[in-house]
Amino acid sequence: MRCCRIGGKDRGMKLFGKTLAFLAPFLVGDKWTTTAEKLASSYAEYRLRLGPRIPAVLVTALIAAEDHRFQRHNGVDLIAITRAVWRYVSKGRREGGSTIEQQLVRTLTHQYDRQLKRKLIEILLAVRVQSIIPKEDIPSVYLSVAYYGWRMNSVPEACKRLGIELESITSEQAAGIVARLKYPEPKKATPLRLQQIALRSRHIVSLIHTQHKCLEERRDATILDPQMLRTACRFIPASRDLQ
Repeated sequence: MRCCRIGGKDRGMKLFGKTLAFLAPFLVGDKWTTTAEKLASSYAEYRLRLGPRIPAVLVTALIAAEDHRFQRHNGVDLIAITRAVWRYVSKGRREGGSTIEQQLVRTLTHQYDRQLKRKLIEILLAVRVQSIIPKEDIPSVYLSVAYYGWRMNSVPEACKRLGIELESITSEQAAGIVARLKYPEPKKATPLRLQQIALRSRHIVSLIHTQHKCLEERRDATILDPQMLRTACRFIPASRDLQ
């Protein structure tokens, strides 16, 4: 994973997202009304039940694994989508390009089919998520409703089944939970599924350390935007949490 750089691409993605957010209510109609209600309900329940209990290292693991440009878009990652389309057209290989906002919308609407129309509607809904949930809370809300496997429909349930103390979770444990977003653990996991989870977990741990290193480099950069640094720091745990 490359270190983030602020530039024209970022401004372009922001503008693209804002344009879609303006058009979305007119294009998706009642679907937005229904999704907005689900987003508001999930956010209210998150604040009531979990609030600040989601550790920073879990949020960091999620962003590193699923959406490392999270702070650089408004709900849709144009760079990731373009790359995914190119690889599918040129190599016939499917590649994920969904942001955390898109995954949150997908989870709440229970729409998982691969049709292009469904994907376009998901994008239009995703760029409106910030009108209901503050950007900095979106990863935590998603973690609180995501599916990780059998009897693991939220972070607390996942921690309970895996024997993890949420308040003292390590980066390795956080990576293991986030890995189950891609490889949900069934009631009786096969050796193959456990191996997939283990490999994914190790990869996520390396991404966390890379992300932390990138932040350190950005702290030393004389051209760093202070506002972007303050925003990034909310999602990067202290070095001692990565041990």
